[in-house]
Amino acid sequence: MEERMVKNVTFAIALLLAGAASQGGDHPTGKEFTNSIGMKFVRIEPGTFQMGQIKTPLPWEILPHTGGRGDRMDSLIYGDFDEKPVHTVKIAKELYVGVFEVTNFQYELFDPEHRKLRGKAGFSRKDDEAAVNVSWYDARSFCRRLSDKDHG
Repeated sequence: MEERMVKNVTFAIALLLAGAASQGGDHPTGKEFTNSIGMKFVRIEPGTFQMGQIKTPLPWEILPHTGGRGDRMDSLIYGDFDEKPVHTVKIAKELYVGVFEVTNFQYELFDPEHRKLRGKAGFSRKDDEAAVNVSWYDARSFCRRLSDKDHG
């Protein structure tokens, strides 16, 4: 089974916090809050939005310039294969989403072994950089443990 690597664990945290809130535990009710390990969250109200890559490419002038127009640039302009088609997402209940990416320091409070993965591919070496090389399963475990700790 191939584990998809995620760069940003924040969305999964939002989902787990939403789940904790819906189960009736002690959960936040304000527009924002900071959890036990210093992560700031903001409230997202119920509603709908369009998710996915737009059909029309973004103007070249507003895209980051990497020096070439290879596959990387094509994915920035046209999106990755899994970003299509554009579809409507409905948020049925309020949830909280992290304002910032989960850092190496924050993630390693729950998984100290992750420190061995820092710096692979030349980035994410420092405590305050986004945690990378985290599987979906590990991100989910992190979220559940954090939700249990804060909203048990």
